[in-house]
Amino acid sequence: MSTTVTMDFTGELLHVKVAPRQPYSPPALKIASRYGDVELLLEEEQLAEIGYAIQQYLEAIRYHETPDQQLILNHEYEEEAANEAH
Repeated sequence: MSTTVTMDFTGELLHVKVAPRQPYSPPALKIASRYGDVELLLEEEQLAEIGYAIQQYLEAIRYHETPDQQLILNHEYEEEAANEAH
């Protein structure tokens, strides 16, 4: 059986969690928004595959290199303090 489901959550606040394995059900990846919920019942290996694919994508777009705004602000304060000291 093959099914394709597309849900557009673009711009929506998402609540994402992984429900642990229960005695009679596998772990579940749960993604919820105000417009709908998706729950995928998966094995741990499948969860790991999804996690790896997401990690590879984020590394490819250099998402982890987004500037740390707090670090930038602290640096600006330090520069101002150094200029005032002179």
